[in-house]
Amino acid sequence: MLLNYIFRFFINLLSVISLLLKELFLIIIYLIIKLRFRFIINEVFIYTVEIYSAIFIFFGTVYLLTREYYKNNRIVICFFILNEITVLYLISKVFIFTSRFFRLIFKIKFKDFFHKLIQRRNDYIN
Repeated sequence: MLLNYIFRFFINLLSVISLLLKELFLIIIYLIIKLRFRFIINEVFIYTVEIYSAIFIFFGTVYLLTREYYKNNRIVICFFILNEITVLYLISKVFIFTSRFFRLIFKIKFKDFFHKLIQRRNDYIN
């Protein structure tokens, strides 16, 4: 009986340590990519890598929650909720960035288009 409790304690401790190390590893990878590449096109790449890693962690956490050892572990459930918040934050970050990026592209193209249209109209009038 006591051996079972000790075994469960160490399994829970290892699960929490592995989740913390996984999050720390992803933060380090994110910082390396973020500091190494600074231009706009790579921002989209960074955000897609973030989303894929967050989805991977999500499915890993779901797998851990379905295991018998982790069903009643509140710490793993807290990590699961934090991971859900992280996934939603990253998805919103990507949508905000891509909308700004496309708005900038369309603004430049439409500005040139309207400028040429006005120029043609002025040439036609003259």
